[in-house]
Amino acid sequence: MRFLELLALLSALSQPPDPVLAGMLQGEVLASGCPVEAALVAARVWDTRGGTTDGWFGWQEPSDTALLVARVYQLTEDLSGGAQFFMSDEDKLRVGFLDDAVLTGEWRCEDGTTMQAWLEKGTE
Repeated sequence: MRFLELLALLSALSQPPDPVLAGMLQGEVLASGCPVEAALVAARVWDTRGGTTDGWFGWQEPSDTALLVARVYQLTEDLSGGAQFFMSDEDKLRVGFLDDAVLTGEWRCEDGTTMQAWLEKGTE
């Protein structure tokens, strides 16, 4: 790890995480047993959407993993593909305005849920 990367990581770890983001990550992603990679992508989608709470429905008390992801996701590679939406495959079936959207990632969770990241067509 290069010095500047190490310095950025130490700086991120010394800052408190966004508790709202961490609570969303716990409820939307981690509570279902989804991989940490999925939580990192959900955090990027959160940023892409301007950090708004609109459209996120699974709020829970954040775990240590959710708090860590909320602290360091901006230091990791962006695996979201620019996605503006993150939801289960079942929820996607009910969202007609994303019929032409581009799937940028998919993760299978321990509870059987499949989470997906979507990019609106025309914004790629």
